[in-house]
Amino acid sequence: MFSLVHIIKKYPKATDIHLTRGEVVRVRVNGRLTPLNIVADASIFDYLIRTYFQGEKLKEFRERGAADTSFSEGGYRFRFHLYSVRGVGTASIRVLPSLKQLPPDSDEEWIKEVASLASGLVLITGPTGSGKTTLLARIIDAVNKLKSVHLIMLEDPVEYEFISGKALIHQREKERDFLKFSDGIRAALREDPDIIVVGEMRDSETMRAALLAAETGHLVLATMHSSRAVEAISRVVHAFPADEQDEIRMVLSSVLRSISAQLFYKREGESILLREILMMTPAIARLIRDGRDEQIRSYMGLSQGSMRTIESRARAISRTWEEKEKQKLAIFLK
Repeated sequence: MFSLVHIIKKYPKATDIHLTRGEVVRVRVNGRLTPLNIVADASIFDYLIRTYFQGEKLKEFRERGAADTSFSEGGYRFRFHLYSVRGVGTASIRVLPSLKQLPPDSDEEWIKEVASLASGLVLITGPTGSGKTTLLARIIDAVNKLKSVHLIMLEDPVEYEFISGKALIHQREKERDFLKFSDGIRAALREDPDIIVVGEMRDSETMRAALLAAETGHLVLATMHSSRAVEAISRVVHAFPADEQDEIRMVLSSVLRSISAQLFYKREGESILLREILMMTPAIARLIRDGRDEQIRSYMGLSQGSMRTIESRARAISRTWEEKEKQKLAIFLK
């Protein structure tokens, strides 16, 4: 019988599993897709749908041609995206690593610093597959160990599962518990939260609600798609009409606490994490208010505490590399 667990045990570094009806199964290991000696036939898809896509999720897939869910199996956690390609069933399954099995994060002190914040906005950014979800989970895990707070998570779907420790943690799922992220944030404000986690900020309505929550004394942790911290600031500001952008800059300069942006660089079969961190300072707040975003990176390069650019992190990691490899890395970061 088809088993995701057997695949993961055989390929412990796999991050994704791809199935297309009638084609061989492929796994992504260290950024590369590897074909397996397994054909994703009708019986495999019937099993997956029967097991994980009943009820509303199956209805969503039939109506929209795509749907998401998540589940645990054999001690592993998976995020499952089912979609149709020209009428053919297709699945992309992300393997979510256990936090206990991961090596320590090199920015453990920054993670604890973010977890200790009482209010404000923290953005976790990066492209798809860069580890945003795992970094956010590390921060939540730190909160759960450090603080007696009420933490409400708004997700699509629920990925890492948490058991309340010091913190009371409620994980709400889009479509099942709320319709839109903006609705979920507004509802959370009536649920006595200390911390609100937003699975993804994509539209101005969600951003406006998140900024309001941060303005009213809550800590808001949210993910976004951007490859640099300054780019995330620009994305938030330009999500709003031109006549509102000055006001948004004022609010953002007041509530923003930190931004991380990260990428994976593939080298010799290894995925190397490159992360930059912006920490709010009076100087950076002034630049955001004045619309001088292009100057922020020079302040980040001053290396105040955890703050750094992704380029400075890359230089530190590649110090002992050959010049040819350093040039490849520099080209990758452009």
